[in-house]
Amino acid sequence: MARGSGTAEEGGVRRRGRRWMALGGAALLASLVVQAPPARALFAGAGKLACMRNNDVYTMNPDGSGVVNLTDNGTAIADNDPSWSPNGKQIAFESRRDGDSEVYVMDADGTNVKRLTFSKGEDRGTSWSPDGSKIVFHSTRDPGVEGQMGHHGPVNFEIYVMNADGSDQTNISNNPFFDAQPDWSPDGSTIVWNSNRDSLPGGVNFEIYAMNPDGSNVRRLTTSVGEDSGPQWSPNGREISFQSRRVDRNGPNYEIYTMSADGSDPTRLTNNGGLPGFGSFDAFSTWSPDGRHIAFTAFRDGDGEIYVMNADGSDQTRITSAPGFDQRCDWGRGAPSGPPGRPAGVPSGPPGQTPPVDGIPN
Repeated sequence: MARGSGTAEEGGVRRRGRRWMALGGAALLASLVVQAPPARALFAGAGKLACMRNNDVYTMNPDGSGVVNLTDNGTAIADNDPSWSPNGKQIAFESRRDGDSEVYVMDADGTNVKRLTFSKGEDRGTSWSPDGSKIVFHSTRDPGVEGQMGHHGPVNFEIYVMNADGSDQTNISNNPFFDAQPDWSPDGSTIVWNSNRDSLPGGVNFEIYAMNPDGSNVRRLTTSVGEDSGPQWSPNGREISFQSRRVDRNGPNYEIYTMSADGSDPTRLTNNGGLPGFGSFDAFSTWSPDGRHIAFTAFRDGDGEIYVMNADGSDQTRITSAPGFDQRCDWGRGAPSGPPGRPAGVPSGPPGQTPPVDGIPN
């Protein structure tokens, strides 16, 4: 039969069939949209996460896909604390590959690794200035107060600033107590960090402080009876996320909070009971580049995994499921193109470190 011919009845059947397929297809499409995996729908194309998995630095998409091992040491020497440069072309990180903890920088694909610090102490916890010209970090190169104990003996963490090439390293905190985990504000005017400087020597009541990049104008932002640590600026500079034990002062229950940039309006975002005998460990928060989401590390399912939630704490979604410990992510703009590093399969190194306690970086 020639195309376009047929009876009126047959034509009516075809027209009704087409209408049914159009309506049914629309309904089916709508159902597929509603049932799409929430993480991939929400986070696709929203920058890149750089994280520590066991003993290496990895990058991944914010939905947990596209995991790539950038350092791939395959040893027990930890590569840790990655931090994206503002333009997404480099990652600063801490490594023990040459003995103690030092600060290194590499291209976003894991190539062109350069060592920036050479002190006898431990250097780690990096954050870039918004113009990419400087890096702030904490260091144990200076003597501390007797009784100040870290994981490896008496230490004194201080906040240092250096040029992005490692030159001109300057102590800006100059305090004999623990000053650690700095983060540089998006407008470049303020560095926040955690310290126990208002505790007795060896005390663990860590609070969050702010200062100018030259170390002046120090002010205390939190005053809780439990530990507040790990401050992270929101991209618009109006809020700060952090981890706290204010609800469980002497226990292991860390939760994620946000507050205004001046320390007001603290808001609890996570409320997780955690594992029996261990409590909740929701910590190491980092904001998406658009400020709509926060990624964090959590012990909820037997080991450390990465979760992503809306900035108000809703829709908490697990995005990793690898063996070992996923932790300490930084959410940046990411590399302009896919990295040539080793695609992740079985983690190359042995299981990594245990979570830090009492605000002391491990």
